[in-house]
Parts: sequence; C-alpha cells; structure tokens
Amino acid sequence: MSRVILLILCVLVLALSGQVLMKKGMNRIGAITLDQPSKLLQIVMEPLVIGGLFCMALGALVWLVILSRADLSYALPLFGGLVYLALPVISWVFLGESLTLARLAGILLISGGVFLVTR
Repeated sequence: MSRVILLILCVLVLALSGQVLMKKGMNRIGAITLDQPSKLLQIVMEPLVIGGLFCMALGALVWLVILSRADLSYALPLFGGLVYLALPVISWVFLGESLTLARLAGILLISGGVFLVTR
C-alpha cells in the first residue's frame, strides 16, 4: 500500500473520529438555534466537541502532507469516497443511526467509483 493511501486512511480516521466526537458532544448540549448565543459558551466548553475539533485540526495537517505528495484529483475523490463508505457504518455503530437498504445500495455504488478512481 502506498504511503499516500496510508496517510489518506489516517485523515479518514481523524475526520470520522472528530465528527463522531462532535456529534456526541452536541447531543449532550441539545438542539441549538442561531438566536441562542448563550449556548456558544456551552459548545466551546464541551470536552467532546473540543476533542472532535482537535481530531479535525490534526487531520487537516496530515491532509496538507497528502497535498504535497499527490494529485488533488486522486486524493480528494479517494478520501471522499472512503468517507461515504465508512460514515454510515460508523454512525450506525457509535451513534445508533439507522442503516437502510438505500444507504447500503449507495455504499455499493460509491465503492465502485472509489475503485475506478484509484486505478
């Protein structure tokens, strides 16, 4: 496996971890609207949100390394495709979200596209 693919997998793990942590943190806070500035302090003080943002920032740094080594037209579709493949499963396992037949069919279609992009 090439070094770029390993780095893309690293960014994938960091991005998905960050998203799951932020979602769990926001579930603790509850629904917010733009007219609730008092919730902003709650958000920035929530440990899960902070952890999620840290994962995302670290992933952004690794992404810069990827961009210095690979074509964007290769790296971004591969990363995006892998996100679309992994996110429904991760959300089902860690957040209890539903995994419908339509989503599974979409995952299969995206898998084919990711395979073609990496050729």
